[in-house]
Amino acid sequence: YMKSVRACAGWCAVLALGGALLASPSSASAQAAYTFGWGLNADYQVSPVPTNAVSNATAIAAGYYHSLALVGGRVWAWGNNASGQTNVPPAARSSVAEIAAGAAYSMARRSDGTVVVWGVGAVTNVPASASGVSAIAAGEAHALALKSGGIVAWGDNTYNQTNVPVELTSGVAAIAAGGYFSMALKDGGVQVFGIAATNDDAGTIRSVPPEATNGVTAIAAGKWHALALKAGGVIAWGTPYYDATNVPVEAQSDVSAIAAGDCFSIALKTDGTLVIWGDDFNGQTNVPSHAASGITKIAAGSGHCLAVGPAIPARFVGSQLPDAYQGYP
Repeated sequence: YMKSVRACAGWCAVLALGGALLASPSSASAQAAYTFGWGLNADYQVSPVPTNAVSNATAIAAGYYHSLALVGGRVWAWGNNASGQTNVPPAARSSVAEIAAGAAYSMARRSDGTVVVWGVGAVTNVPASASGVSAIAAGEAHALALKSGGIVAWGDNTYNQTNVPVELTSGVAAIAAGGYFSMALKDGGVQVFGIAATNDDAGTIRSVPPEATNGVTAIAAGKWHALALKAGGVIAWGTPYYDATNVPVEAQSDVSAIAAGDCFSIALKTDGTLVIWGDDFNGQTNVPSHAASGITKIAAGSGHCLAVGPAIPARFVGSQLPDAYQGYP
């Protein structure tokens, strides 16, 4: 991926659903949780969502060109599979507690604390120390795991994004992995390691703003920018491509969850509505009508958004239905 603004503007496929109609769900089924997406769909990472992943997902994750959902402890994957990142291995088909998606690989944390990685690259060589972990995070080509309050990191280390500082070997509460950097939340403050401050690619990602050094409850990492959640408001910093770091007023209060894509940001409000800002080259900021309210989970990829909400969108991708014949589904 080119290290320039063009890297965020090069994915130009647009989701186009239309034509077919679906029956409206009953009032009872309307309370179900449905997985859907919008934005870049060139590799079908948005639609159609696999039938087994459409409803009751307990977690979702968005990679560069693929998507993951966790249903009943099993990982389901769809989208680009050039590197085998959607070929879910047997170890990720049961007892999975958490998922994460990178550029060309996928991750799962099993309930016993073991980590499973599939796809391509050095990140698939999970170190023996990544056992008994309580959380995972996926960067572009590197991975993080949280174990007994300390960070275990592996994969691509071109920018020192896997060189864990000694102060982050204990007391860490949360982790996040970006394009070429890693984040940790410790004692309510954000710490960043990876790209050296003197590197031309660093932007201001290493310059954690003073307001993010205390009271932070959640973190998220994009390719070039970082997010923190504090007292219900979003704090953003890093390289301001497409204004991804310019937090709108609506995201400065009553926010319950955050997610960072390549050059855009998502905030989930406590009332179940979304605020999205930054790159809109693939329609990421155009929240579809079925995602207007009741959202419970969010995820951000390179150019697409995923969400879980109460309204199921149309799943047909064409305007024509095939002829029907008795006895043939």
